[in-house]
Amino acid sequence: MRPEAPAAAAPKLQVRSLSKRFDGERGPVQVLDDISLDAARGEFVSIIGPSGCGKSTLFNILTGLLDHDAGTIALDGQLLPHLRGRVG
Repeated sequence: MRPEAPAAAAPKLQVRSLSKRFDGERGPVQVLDDISLDAARGEFVSIIGPSGCGKSTLFNILTGLLDHDAGTIALDGQLLPHLRGRVG
């Protein structure tokens, strides 16, 4: 018999269905659309992509510098409110 694998720990950071849109001169620009990810405690995560794909926008939302339009962010299972204006 094989021993059972240990249950996976809950992620440290959980992002679900995150979206962000900016209003531009030529109309709205959807920068993030339905982004979801998990990061475990101690895990290193890299976000890579071409210029303008939303990497900095995602970072700014996760750090509370920008509000997101839709979706949720949870840290240790606790939903985080929009944090804009609380950093620093």
